[in-house]
Amino acid sequence: MFPLPRNIPVEPSSSPCIRAASTGSTSSSDSLFTTAIFDDAETHPSPSKRKSAIPPNVITKRQKHAFTQHERFWAADGNALLQINTTRFKVHRSRLATNSQWFDKLFERRSGLRAIKGIDESDESDEDEYIRKIEDVEIEDTDGHDLYLLDSTGVTVVDFEVLLSAMDDAIDFYHDRPKFQTVASIFRAASIFKFYQMTDFAKRYLNEMYSDSLENMKTPSTLEHALHAAEAVVLGRHWNLSTILKRAFYELAMLSNLGIDMADEDMPENEDDPIHRLDSIDLVRLLHGQKKLMAVWIAASSFAPLKCGLEQACSSGKTKFHHWDTVVNSRLLQTYRFDPIRGIQHLVEVDWMKLGYCSTCNTERIQIMTAQREALWEAMDDWFVVGD
Repeated sequence: MFPLPRNIPVEPSSSPCIRAASTGSTSSSDSLFTTAIFDDAETHPSPSKRKSAIPPNVITKRQKHAFTQHERFWAADGNALLQINTTRFKVHRSRLATNSQWFDKLFERRSGLRAIKGIDESDESDEDEYIRKIEDVEIEDTDGHDLYLLDSTGVTVVDFEVLLSAMDDAIDFYHDRPKFQTVASIFRAASIFKFYQMTDFAKRYLNEMYSDSLENMKTPSTLEHALHAAEAVVLGRHWNLSTILKRAFYELAMLSNLGIDMADEDMPENEDDPIHRLDSIDLVRLLHGQKKLMAVWIAASSFAPLKCGLEQACSSGKTKFHHWDTVVNSRLLQTYRFDPIRGIQHLVEVDWMKLGYCSTCNTERIQIMTAQREALWEAMDDWFVVGD
């Protein structure tokens, strides 16, 4: 330590950092210089020391809303920021407001053009339920842009980005039919954010795929029907789309291995199995429904004899022979054991007159089986609790 020059007086009052000089307890210039250094460190802490002064339990706004820019939906000239979880989108307000009643009201609220409180609170319709949830959206000013935190809406990042993609790429759907998962995402997000055109498109797609029309059951099911039937049940049950429930339940009931893995305690649970997406009560309905479908098919394929009115009766009374030849030998009984709707239709299309039926008995047989098929389709409304 170098001593201070003795010809330079040190005045205690001239430096607030030197407190020990006025005590008279020491005259050492070394002591004064050392004291000055440590006092200056306490009065002007280093940047690192200043940072440590922030309480560890305090979360800054920047930390709270940490985010990652979406790779595609980040418009350089966008004027609204939307965030779901940690993914942030930069979009154009006008485009969202034009296509979505929900966003239109959200932006109006921010602009103060109309108070959200103006919505009739006595109206309990589904149309207003989500609009009232606009009040739950947090809005902040971030770097001169409005930031809307959408976690309270329940929309996922995947569903929202699929909806935005559909706005840009909808024309492609004309040439390439979208996958079920894509339409399901569009339906969920569009339903909440009130993109009415997108919602209508998704409903038409889903109602076509899982039609509740018996006439549409004449065409064979595809692998896609079975793969997405469980999710269709969830959509129908929880998103007010009851028209797809019956066909979706039926597609699940047609699975021959339904519930086998759940009955085997040694088999690990497969969360990817579509059955695990159902509510427990719907799973019970499904299992009971499958048993009833099997019973109906056994009864329908064991057709009762008819009383022919001709003096020389036709062969419509020989049901044992016809059952064995038409059902058992052709393996119809096994093929349609979980699909009686198509199984009965197959029997309706049998040429009974070639089997010795007269025209009257042929017509009667077809009418009986057609009525059985229609009654079964209607009964499934109660089995699977389908309805508004």
